[in-house]
Amino acid sequence: MLPHLEQQIDAAQSWVTQGVDAIVVTPIDERALKWLQIQAQKKGIKWLNYLGKMDQSDGYVSFNHSQSGQIVAKQAPSHVNNSFTAAIVARSLLAAERSS
Repeated sequence: MLPHLEQQIDAAQSWVTQGVDAIVVTPIDERALKWLQIQAQKKGIKWLNYLGKMDQSDGYVSFNHSQSGQIVAKQAPSHVNNSFTAAIVARSLLAAERSS
């Protein structure tokens, strides 16, 4: 199990045990958190996701990535004094790098 996933599971499990009102999570691995989601919801804890939907979640918060990138690209030149080089990292590129 990935160290960050283990930390995410430990944190969510602690919040379920504490009986918080809601848990907002960006799941590293949805399958690994599903049992915690079910446990939380059985206790009346709202299960919300950030940056994407998870099956049977109580809701999610997200934003338009393309629009955000365009806004940043338009504003970036006003924050630098000299010429600069920028790179755009897209989700498809990251997925390709992981598979190699």
